[in-house]
Amino acid sequence: MNKLFWLFVIFIMFSSLRADDFKRPPDPRLDSKIQTLKLLKLTEELNLTEEQTAVIFPLVKKNREKLFELFKQKEKLIDSLDGLIRENKIDRKHCDKIIDAIDEIGYQIREEMENFRNEMRDILTYKQYVKYIVFEEKFPRRLKKYLHEIRRGMCK
Repeated sequence: MNKLFWLFVIFIMFSSLRADDFKRPPDPRLDSKIQTLKLLKLTEELNLTEEQTAVIFPLVKKNREKLFELFKQKEKLIDSLDGLIRENKIDRKHCDKIIDAIDEIGYQIREEMENFRNEMRDILTYKQYVKYIVFEEKFPRRLKKYLHEIRRGMCK
């Protein structure tokens, strides 16, 4: 069952890709598919009730949107630092302001993640919460591992 699920995940992901997609930034539709599959797997592994699902899914969406905005802001600031480096216009005062803003966004990201975790703790049973922590840590690695295996199989 587990292998079948992951094959389905990978099929969905690759079915929406073309060769030139790897040259562009990530496609929001693909990210959306991955997140949908992540929520399905989360529901399965934590054995969520309908009531929990009705509360958690909108919460996850809200959290992702906030984090996405923060990461976009951080990326923009890093790009501006990169531009200053390339133009050889590194001014300590100006760069320090940008670096401070990057640090502040990093703090906001950690704070948002901590708040989200606390909200999850309030919704889930303790056992589900512990499973959730493990799931959050392992899901990206599992996905990466299965994608690697599929790619290796495709190249043979």
